Order: sequence, then C-alpha cells, then structure tokens
Amino acid sequence: MWAPVPQSFPNGLDVLEVYVDRPGRHPLVVLTHGTAATPEERAQVTPWAQAAQAQWFARRGYIAFVVVRKGYGRSGGRQDSTSGGCGSRGGSFEEAGEASADDLRAVMTMAQRLPEVDGETMLSVGVSTGGFA
Repeated sequence: MWAPVPQSFPNGLDVLEVYVDRPGRHPLVVLTHGTAATPEERAQVTPWAQAAQAQWFARRGYIAFVVVRKGYGRSGGRQDSTSGGCGSRGGSFEEAGEASADDLRAVMTMAQRLPEVDGETMLSVGVSTGGFA
C-alpha cells in the first residue's frame, strides 16, 4: 500500500501490511530498514526484504507494517542520509534518526485508523537508523 506521509511526494511511502486473518483488533508493529550508503543501494530497498520478520510478528497476533522510508526504493521524498547518517559527512546520525522517526510516526497515525489495528499497542523495530528511529 502507499502511506500518504508529508514530504513524500509523489508516491507516499511504500508499505507492506502482513497479518493473520483473525477477528478483532490487533497490536501494530512497524518495521523499517537502515540507511543505505549509495544511490544504487537506496534504489533497491523494498518492504519485501523484511517480509519474514513481518510474518514472525503476524503469527504472534500483530498487524505488521514494513515501511520503506522517504527517498528509498519506490517511496517518494528526500532520503534521510541527506540529513546525516552513519557514513555521512554532513549532518548527524541523530538527525537521520529523527527524520526516519517522522516517517514512522506518520505511518503509525495512519494505521491507527484501520479497523484491524489496536492503536493503543504499538511497537517499532528496525535495522541501524531504522532501529534508532
């Protein structure tokens, strides 16, 4: 699905939703990737890379959203590494984490409105910058 997130024009964020079809509302887990070092690596980021992890959470009763943050893969917007990152010369890792956290907050807000999501219970999981976010 596409998540309409500020500054992610034209596409929004590329999100994969994974869940086991059970009645009721379920806790949400949001998973995301780390900061890619090169434009080629950024272009290759896909939510399917964390599908196995999302399935693990889904089997345990979560609604799992795998989020491709701004500027990665098919998601719109400017990537976090322009604000700084592990290998960045400008900005800081903290700035990259904050920019990434903004994306995750926006997706969580969107997800809270879905009938299958219990918006009171949310968890965020990520790799490197994604984990920091």
